[in-house]
Amino acid sequence: MEKRESKRVPFSLNAEVTACGNTYPVSIENISGHGMHMIAPSPGVIEEFIPGSTLSINITSPEGKRISHQANIKWMRIETEPLIGLIYNLGVRIITPAQSHKDMYNGLL
Repeated sequence: MEKRESKRVPFSLNAEVTACGNTYPVSIENISGHGMHMIAPSPGVIEEFIPGSTLSINITSPEGKRISHQANIKWMRIETEPLIGLIYNLGVRIITPAQSHKDMYNGLL
């Protein structure tokens, strides 16, 4: 069984990810104290989504707080959806979780 630093909590929130100067809309599916799972629908290939690369993530919390992170892509899975195109599933690890991220996560526990 895989051991995690912190529990994953189901969470649905829209955010933006910036990689190599390009910004993409994403949907956060769950968060933990040190990372999150996001999905990014795209009509085409997003070459910047490579495991090991760094992303900027901008979130507006349900309370209206703007939270920005730097994160590393730990894993990626691509699915195809006939009406959408490609759906990128990304698991990211936040490099240095901000206190506002920790507060948001702890509020969900």
